[in-house]
Amino acid sequence: MANLLLVPIHTDGLFLEADTLMTEASADFTRLPYFNGERDVNSDVAFISENIVSRPLQNQNLRYRAGLHLHWSLDRKT
Repeated sequence: MANLLLVPIHTDGLFLEADTLMTEASADFTRLPYFNGERDVNSDVAFISENIVSRPLQNQNLRYRAGLHLHWSLDRKT
């Protein structure tokens, strides 16, 4: 019998019929340092929240393209 691993996840979807202007997220986790398998990325950035949170009173709008936008997270049992 093969080994099987099931990981419960929660998914949300947002379908946009047309391009839509939205406000920026409160945090951008791509700014955190990480290793991509070949090199360190953002190695000069510390692991503190002030490096990833959006700057106050600077509303940088983002344009979401038409289509389906998915968000997933690990499902947590309470």
